[in-house]
Amino acid sequence: FAPGKGPKLRLPATVDAATGREGIPVKSGAGWIWLNLWATWCGPCLREMPLVVKWRDVYERDGIAVSQYFISIDEDADNLKEFMADRSAPPLSSLHIPDEAAVQPWLVSLGLKADSSIPINIFATENQEVRCIRTGEILDGHFPTLKALLASSPR
Repeated sequence: FAPGKGPKLRLPATVDAATGREGIPVKSGAGWIWLNLWATWCGPCLREMPLVVKWRDVYERDGIAVSQYFISIDEDADNLKEFMADRSAPPLSSLHIPDEAAVQPWLVSLGLKADSSIPINIFATENQEVRCIRTGEILDGHFPTLKALLASSPR
């Protein structure tokens, strides 16, 4: 989306995926907000997680401020809690949208199809204006494109 043309980032209610307690609000003090929508059953989601965490760290070392959040859309909260308890690889923490009926309208509000496939990566400015949405697995070759986006002003 061009600056000033993207939808506002308004998340449905979230909870902490490991505990089920109310989730932290997604916000950014300065810089970019990077949301990664995923599920425990999604192979491409699990494959890209270590890569997106690594890239966030590289971008931050390069002076690009990024607040990254993983957000699960799993339907089975107990299965998600078990999955998170057994994690030794990213994501080590995640939010969860417990109301599965809220996911599709939220995706539509972002300009996506209701049945869009995950993983979905959403990049928003510090003012919570969505600037880019990537559906499908992020691969090594996407690094320069994402870096160019994130190196631009997040305002």
